[in-house]
Amino acid sequence: MTKTPITKIDKGNILLYGLGFSLIELMIVLVAVGVLVAIAIPNFLFFIQQARGTEAQQTLASGLRAQEARHMELGRFASGWEELGLEIESNQYNYKSLAPEPVKAAMLRAIPKDKKITGYVAGIEVITTKRHGQEYKSVICRAVKPGIQVIQEAEVEFRKRRVVCNNKFKKVG
Repeated sequence: MTKTPITKIDKGNILLYGLGFSLIELMIVLVAVGVLVAIAIPNFLFFIQQARGTEAQQTLASGLRAQEARHMELGRFASGWEELGLEIESNQYNYKSLAPEPVKAAMLRAIPKDKKITGYVAGIEVITTKRHGQEYKSVICRAVKPGIQVIQEAEVEFRKRRVVCNNKFKKVG
């Protein structure tokens, strides 16, 4: 900050000067703020992406619980979200349900509306064992790459007594 006097006497007249910042000092502050913003924005965007993913995971988890309850009650999985009695509105995802074998297994998808958002897929399978009777195995998988096409081609693989993510996905729940 430049140091200038507050008052100055000039031939009997009093001139007032204010304390202020020079142009260089203001430019240095603006550059510093710009650097901080450039560092903060990517972190902020990362947290927004995480929040979107959490929304999808929670919705799919609710769908899996509803599918399990429906199978316990009626002996088959629902083929759509409407049958589950869940009304889902999202600005980020379109939710789809698929029951290729309604008695044995069902799959739920969170298809992103934007190509930059990561999609999710979930699966649930009923397994009958002599020891425990009916057991439900489920999994939620996150796509390795963002994009709509990846999710539309997604499959949750139902293998012997376990539900697994295919190679385009990573298990999250």
